[in-house]
Amino acid sequence: MSENMTPGGATLRPRPLKVLLLFPPAWTPTMPHLATPSLTAYLRAHGVEVVQRDLNLECMDLLLTREHLEGAMRQVRRLFGGRASRRHGREQPPREFVDWALAQGPRLAREVEEAKAVLRSPAFYDPARSRAAMECISSALQIISLPFFPTSVELSSLTSAIREDVSAEVIRGAADPQTNPYHRLLDRHVIDSLVAEAPDLVGISVPTMGQFLAALTVATLLRQRGVRAHITLGGPHISMLREEMLHT
Repeated sequence: MSENMTPGGATLRPRPLKVLLLFPPAWTPTMPHLATPSLTAYLRAHGVEVVQRDLNLECMDLLLTREHLEGAMRQVRRLFGGRASRRHGREQPPREFVDWALAQGPRLAREVEEAKAVLRSPAFYDPARSRAAMECISSALQIISLPFFPTSVELSSLTSAIREDVSAEVIRGAADPQTNPYHRLLDRHVIDSLVAEAPDLVGISVPTMGQFLAALTVATLLRQRGVRAHITLGGPHISMLREEMLHT
């Protein structure tokens, strides 16, 4: 009997491959990258089931909320509110930066969602409103980054304390919620929905060095949740550094 036939003689059709394509932070959310959409279109044209997620946009949307900013403020007070910091052995932010964050945080928390809405509306083309919105968002991201100092999340990039071209450092950082600004965010709000897709193949696009940390964080959390799908990373930096990263 053929391996593609049931005992009754009916032909079994193989289950179609399901691909999950992910674009991780950090990238300019107002300029969607075309790598995963192009690949999605090609695969679908050839009968492959594809789920595409722009995690960069999703994460920025989650970060720029009143709830998240107020949570970051509580972390700042806990870590740096007293004269003696509790983050022993780590680089400390300047005291004036902490004082600024504690003073401006409540106002920015009230304004951040309206600022985000401006960038998604015709008000973006009003120079005064657009500039004010960008300044609010930039300041909000500075406070959101502060608990992970000196790592800094910006609107279009991530400045990390780790060396993204050293695989051992990236792997450690991907599993460390104390230094990784994406770990808890992805773990609490994103990963379960990716697991629910039950993919056979997960492809993560990494066009820039600043995306290594989030990409490895996604892969780490998927494995911790029991996802057995093959996970592959692609992009120009992966191609250029593939040999070096195996030995660093």
